Amino acid sequence: PMHLSKKRQQDLSHMKREENNAKKRLKDATRHLQDARNQVIAAAGSAKTEEARRIAKIQKAEQTLAQARDQVDPLQESISLSLQKYEQLEPHVDQAKHNVSQVQSQLYAVSKKVKDLKSSSGGNSLAVFGQKCAAMRAKVDSMRRKFRGPVVGPLGAYLKIVEGKEHLAKIAESAIGGGLDRFIVTNDEDRALFMKLRRDVNCSSRECGVNQMHQGPRYKIPPPPLEGIETVASVLSISDDLAFNCLVDMHRIDVKALATSKEESEEKLLIQESSGREFIRGGKVKEVFFLPNGDYWQVKNGNRIMISSEKKLRQSIGVDRTAAIEAAAEEEYALNEELTINKKKEVELLNEYKGYKIQWNKDQRTLRAINQQIEK
Repeated sequence: PMHLSKKRQQDLSHMKREENNAKKRLKDATRHLQDARNQVIAAAGSAKTEEARRIAKIQKAEQTLAQARDQVDPLQESISLSLQKYEQLEPHVDQAKHNVSQVQSQLYAVSKKVKDLKSSSGGNSLAVFGQKCAAMRAKVDSMRRKFRGPVVGPLGAYLKIVEGKEHLAKIAESAIGGGLDRFIVTNDEDRALFMKLRRDVNCSSRECGVNQMHQGPRYKIPPPPLEGIETVASVLSISDDLAFNCLVDMHRIDVKALATSKEESEEKLLIQESSGREFIRGGKVKEVFFLPNGDYWQVKNGNRIMISSEKKLRQSIGVDRTAAIEAAAEEEYALNEELTINKKKEVELLNEYKGYKIQWNKDQRTLRAINQQIEK
């Protein structure tokens, strides 16, 4: 019995050890199972978080895309409007630039005229007859030995108003009809040389023209037809025979009568027959000019025709140098004022014009960036 009891104790001790080991294994297995459960739970939670993040990212992208699309239409409208305004302003900008350039050219010519007048050494400056007259005259004088015959000009330099007839000076100049800047030559060779000199001085086609005439004695012309009526020829004192003959041939100064008013011209020179036909008294008179505006009348086929003057009366013949300078200076001042206004308008238009171009480029860049964002 003692031997069996010991054996049982041993078995019992062995069983307890086995039981302890089993408990330990169960505890370890339980711990491993809990770790596994925790890993499964953690993995499931991580998947849900990743899905939530993906969904949030998609929602944000969709929101950004919607906002981008909302910006496209206003941008395209702004681009179209900027282009339209830019194209509409273009001709106005071009015109503004042309206006500035045109006034600058006029101002240069008038400023040159003022300078020439001020540098003149007395008497009438040739500048009153044309911008290039002084330069052309100097060029002709420097080449005097090259010309075969006389060269007269500018025509206006040989004219003065007869003392006591100053009140008819402007109307006499109007009746001449321009051309006081022209020169006169007497042969083909001199004409060719003169044309070359015109090019050297840079005369335009309208400046310092030339008439070619036969050299001869001064024409004999009749006096005015009636007392109290003048002709252009009787109002002018012309110092050169060629100039005189040119004015008779080209400008008909001997058949253009002058009167102080329309009423005076009709009273003294108009003949009206009972049949209604009309004539000019005095024989050779063909046109009758009168103050205050330089209008004139003529008779053709027994009918009087009235012609209105379109140009403002001016006086350069016999003009005192001081008065000419003052008139040119006033014109220069007015052109400077006009140039200032035109330049200001040009700058305003250019700024607006460039502004639309800058806006157009900016909107185009923004639109390209949005389109790239949408494509992503």
